Amino acid sequence: MLSPSWPLIWAGVLLMILGPTVLWSLLPGYVTSGRATGWISSAVSFGGVGFFASGWILIGSGLRPRGSMRRGALFAVVVYLLVGLAWVVAFNTSLGATVGQLVLNPGILLIALFWPLQIAQLLGLFGLQFS
Repeated sequence: MLSPSWPLIWAGVLLMILGPTVLWSLLPGYVTSGRATGWISSAVSFGGVGFFASGWILIGSGLRPRGSMRRGALFAVVVYLLVGLAWVVAFNTSLGATVGQLVLNPGILLIALFWPLQIAQLLGLFGLQFS
């Protein structure tokens, strides 16, 4: 059923680990030094999420379900969004929001795209915090 391409999978794993680690570990230093403007800190935050998501998709395409890299990449995108939606619902309901409030919020899908950054902030990884 799966015919993995190990170089593609390892490239995805390295991209998921090294991209956010390098970019997000730089972010607190820029913010505390006063050198980071709004767009620089946003670009670094989004860049880390972009590296993580790209690695996720590379791993999915590297697994090649039924011999198709496209199916693997599409499946990886769907799973990434589902994990993000589950994260947003679980995190916000733990803070007292109702599922109905979350469903009516049109920005929930956009927030769901950035779940790796939110988890890093929650765990305090790389010196990141919720503000």
